[in-house]
Amino acid sequence: MNPSDGNVVWTVSNAAGVYVTTNDGASWIQSASFPGTGNAIKIQADPSNLDGAFVVFGGYGTGGPHIVRTTDRGISWTDVTGDYPDQPANTLIVDPAFPNHWYVGSDIGVFRTTDGGATWLPFGAGLVNAVVVDLEIRRDARKLVAGTYGRAVWEIDLTPNSAAIDPSETRSRQLLLDAPFPSPVQQQTTFRFAASGTTPARLEIFDLAGRRVAPIAEAIPPTASSA
Repeated sequence: MNPSDGNVVWTVSNAAGVYVTTNDGASWIQSASFPGTGNAIKIQADPSNLDGAFVVFGGYGTGGPHIVRTTDRGISWTDVTGDYPDQPANTLIVDPAFPNHWYVGSDIGVFRTTDGGATWLPFGAGLVNAVVVDLEIRRDARKLVAGTYGRAVWEIDLTPNSAAIDPSETRSRQLLLDAPFPSPVQQQTTFRFAASGTTPARLEIFDLAGRRVAPIAEAIPPTASSA
């Protein structure tokens, strides 16, 4: 679903390809075929372009596209893999504040491009080097949240402006959150988490509509005392 217009929804499968609807599912349009390496894992709408979307592929294959993009509702597709390493691309998110900043979750962590996919660099000093299967951006807090396979959930502050692109220049917080136990939850559950860094951290529960249900915990770093 495009965050700018909920009537625009994309879907992808290896058997059927890409379909898009602009009227909330009343009718669907099949896009042109597109190249890729391995299985099409996920399709992500472009928040800055109602006709735009990205598809990422979860396979290996030197020289083959791992990330493709359309800007014309699937009439044509462009390979934006650039120098992305020969790694599965599991998920992609576009920074709505800076449309040229794209983040990809790979089998070895997160990569970012700021030049339309020509060059990709590892992103996030302190982020876990693990299989990243999902990415989200918390717009209000300007944080990138990475969901991993077997290594819980991590988050990192995003730069407040588009000028700084060096990962070492970002102010980071490491957050480790294990899956709630038991799962599925019935009457009660247990959260196990750990955080490190120089900024406050809060653990809260939100429902599917984005409403805060309950606060769980808050960590505030100690203030250094003057001599």
